Amino acid sequence: MYVRTKSILENANKEIKKCKIDTSKLMEEEGIALLKNIYEFKEILKSVTEKNEPYLLSRYLIELAKNYSTFYNKYKILKEDENIANARIYLTYMTNIVLKNGAKILGIEMPEKM
Repeated sequence: MYVRTKSILENANKEIKKCKIDTSKLMEEEGIALLKNIYEFKEILKSVTEKNEPYLLSRYLIELAKNYSTFYNKYKILKEDENIANARIYLTYMTNIVLKNGAKILGIEMPEKM
């Protein structure tokens, strides 16, 4: 899923940090679920370190990848109104960052292409 998000971001050809993001455009159930999932990352890391249970992180990353896959399969990311597209691209960006950083913490190197 990391490679898919990376590919979408390359195709979007936008500088994410300069995009105007309106997260209220992510009102679909899958978008909200994914956003909530992303925001859980900090708490998952806290639990992993407190309990010394790295499987919590791997389970979280699998769930995040499933949630993104559901979102990706149901909604167009790039071929939408610009405000909706920017919100979905930013959600893709956040998913990409969390997957990459989570895998790095687990010592897993992510491929750049498939």
